[in-house]
Amino acid sequence: MKKYLRNILYGFLAWLIPFVISVFFYTREGKLTIDIFLFKSIMIVVGSFSAAFLLVSYFKKINADYFKEGIIVGLTWLA
Repeated sequence: MKKYLRNILYGFLAWLIPFVISVFFYTREGKLTIDIFLFKSIMIVVGSFSAAFLLVSYFKKINADYFKEGIIVGLTWLA
């Protein structure tokens, strides 16, 4: 059960981290403070690094069945 909870929590963090970072690039009126293409590039980098860090952290605690766990994590985080 702990493994599944960690999987869902890490998936939520993979969404939450880029979302929180993106808030800093908007004004209170909802306008971007930087160019849209720069914003998209920053979000791609932030999302990639946060997901990679979370995946490495997740798989450090897995001792066997890496392929099966990879499929489960991929499908869970995709949903």
